[in-house]
Amino acid sequence: RARGTSTATTGDGGSAVHVAINGRHRGTFLLAGALRRDADRLFNDLPVNTTVALVSGDGERERDRFRALMGSEASLHFQQSPLDKLEFVRRLQREGKTVLMVGDGLNDAGALRQADVGVAVVEDMASFSPASDVILRADRVGELAGWMRFARRAVAVVRVSFGISAAYNFVGVAIAASGNLSPVVCAVLMPLSSVTVVAFATGATLWLGRRLDNSLRRGARP
Repeated sequence: RARGTSTATTGDGGSAVHVAINGRHRGTFLLAGALRRDADRLFNDLPVNTTVALVSGDGERERDRFRALMGSEASLHFQQSPLDKLEFVRRLQREGKTVLMVGDGLNDAGALRQADVGVAVVEDMASFSPASDVILRADRVGELAGWMRFARRAVAVVRVSFGISAAYNFVGVAIAASGNLSPVVCAVLMPLSSVTVVAFATGATLWLGRRLDNSLRRGARP
């Protein structure tokens, strides 16, 4: 028997697939794309001064849904090819911006590799994924904002550690140059300065990690 299908866009951004057999309509399948779990949490928890953009190969019918999710200031780009995504990342970098790219498919591979930080979202950690700096399980996408905040604070710990080291050495050199320290004392203080900086960096990083872990368990903002 003759069979046929036709597809139409519904008012809510989904698709309706109509099935006909021998010229008679037999049924309709309503299809709608599903957002990643905790996607709303991700956008609500992003750090301040984070600019958000969507670069998707999907059609314009998803625009209203993503606009409601991502906010009025987000830039939305649809029907983008893999080369379009790659060029979008390059353009932002030429403007002096640091780009974090999140993608879940092979068509995102070029943009993930080009971005300053590429995050590949996968359903199974053992499955194949595009080359990236980070591999994130799909059911933990909502935690990405917390990890971004942790990374920024970790950078602050590194800077403070350099500051402590510089101050320690500046004071030590000044006192040693004045002749008030013996060579033996200097020999003891030099490794002690390294131990101090390492202990501070390790302790601060562990504290930040525990704080992030506790906040993620509670579902709160770290």
